Amino acid sequence: MLNLGTVHIKGLDITTELNGTIFTKLDWFCRIAYTWQQALDVTDPSAPAYKNNIPYTPNNAGSGLVSFSYNNWGAGYSMLFSGTRYTLGENNPYNQLDGWGTQDIFISRTLNTQHFKVKIKGALNNISNQHFDVIRYYPMPGRSWSISILLNNS
Repeated sequence: MLNLGTVHIKGLDITTELNGTIFTKLDWFCRIAYTWQQALDVTDPSAPAYKNNIPYTPNNAGSGLVSFSYNNWGAGYSMLFSGTRYTLGENNPYNQLDGWGTQDIFISRTLNTQHFKVKIKGALNNISNQHFDVIRYYPMPGRSWSISILLNNS
């Protein structure tokens, strides 16, 4: 945790969502989000970190999702990315963390019973097995998979 005296932030968030139907039963959904931001430490003009990016704040980040559903089946693809960022206030090559991006896919099936709606979902996360740290020296998982079951009373 680091408290800074004064930070100037400017940026832009863009998000769009589209959806529709193909062949009367095949529904699709798409969401794209992008963030550009500049968050600068302007606390002390004599400090080495003056007007440098604040730690762990990338200038560029974004995500995307495309999904399809047909009858009680669903499938989709998502991606997430972050640009380079710095671990400390001084923005030099030693403190720089590389950008990263992950891609995930999923498939799901919804079953309707008399009392419950059951959704079974299988996902493969980080399909390219990208190795990255969100925080320096704390690696994120590589490729992984999950199965989930969601019960809803109808």
